[in-house]
Amino acid sequence: MDRLARSVSQICFFEGYIAVNGASLTVSECDKTAGWFEIWLIPETRRATVLDAKQAGAWLNVEIERGTQVVIDTVRDAVKETLGELQPLFEALLKERGLVLEEIVKPPTLKHTSRH
Repeated sequence: MDRLARSVSQICFFEGYIAVNGASLTVSECDKTAGWFEIWLIPETRRATVLDAKQAGAWLNVEIERGTQVVIDTVRDAVKETLGELQPLFEALLKERGLVLEEIVKPPTLKHTSRH
């Protein structure tokens, strides 16, 4: 079994989204260290794609799902704006401790307001 590229495995998280062969799918389980993930395939997805025919170990096109990438970019920009020139130093300190900035920074929560 091939491992996921680090750029993809680092953003893989439970109930997050990942694009597999062009389909945006929900992650049911993942192991960032080992570089693997599992997805939920509902009957409609199985019917509408060729994923059901794939066997374990088959080659797949795996990409960061666009919505996930937007959140990552937004958080990265907010951190860069907040930390400024201190960001490279902060990231180096995290790396020494085996951590990655994206793993400890939570994306901002958007407040939903309704109009009456």
